[in-house]
Amino acid sequence: MWCVIGVMAALFRRTMTGKGGLVDTSLFETAMTWMSTHAADYQVTHDPPQRLGTGIRGIVPYQAYMCKDDYLIIAASNDRLFAKFAEAAGHAEWLEDDRFAKGSARSIHREEMNVLIDDVVSQQPRAVWQEKLDAAGVPNAPIQTIDQILAHPQLDAIGMAQETDDPEMKLLGLPVSFEGQRPPFRNLCPPIDTKTEVETP
Repeated sequence: MWCVIGVMAALFRRTMTGKGGLVDTSLFETAMTWMSTHAADYQVTHDPPQRLGTGIRGIVPYQAYMCKDDYLIIAASNDRLFAKFAEAAGHAEWLEDDRFAKGSARSIHREEMNVLIDDVVSQQPRAVWQEKLDAAGVPNAPIQTIDQILAHPQLDAIGMAQETDDPEMKLLGLPVSFEGQRPPFRNLCPPIDTKTEVETP
């Protein structure tokens, strides 16, 4: 991905300056880019980041919570969204609690906050919470299994699940469209011969 971005930038620069250039990147550089926030945080606090599961340091709530039937990511990433979440959860009193009223305090009291949220969201199914949080304007998303996401109506709505000659097999298209059209696949792989026995060593 970074090579492609680099090449596109170099092509644009060539258009502007008439000069070519060398584009170089690596998996190490990419990994370090993903660590930039942690690196800055550590250099300021000298506190090595700890494992937070699906959460993120400095923002609470911003992780997956187990509802009555399945996991839902709740991302109330600032005080405004947290206030909406607390109201939707039926616990406006959290906003008056010094441990939770501000983002910095919620970060310090992460475990206490998460216990309270776990207790609340576990009482109702995920779909109920999605409806409540959507209505309140609180970002949320279900963690889905592959069968759930392949059956998701949005996949067909955006035309990413592309039909093949096999009615039981759809191919996932490229995640980009040009003038509203997704590039079609060019070839199918050879069919699997289920009648041929394969000897195993």
